[in-house]
Amino acid sequence: MAAFLQDERVTRMYGREETHEFWVRISGAIRKYGMFSVPTRFTLGEARAIAQDLDEVATRGSPMADRQTAVVASIDGSMACGLC
Repeated sequence: MAAFLQDERVTRMYGREETHEFWVRISGAIRKYGMFSVPTRFTLGEARAIAQDLDEVATRGSPMADRQTAVVASIDGSMACGLC
């Protein structure tokens, strides 16, 4: 990601300040939400139905937990939509 954001074509298209701001925000999200720090790999194959246990990542009790729950629900919906 860092190499991509430093690419001359990217900085010319979006500007140095904007690409730097993007990097700062993405880095912050990765620090806050550890699930974004490593690639996720899964295969749905021929599945007609999927179930995911989100209990450990979708927590409750604080504004941070509520945000993480919203992010996880969004990602979960995107993954499930691949079956639509």
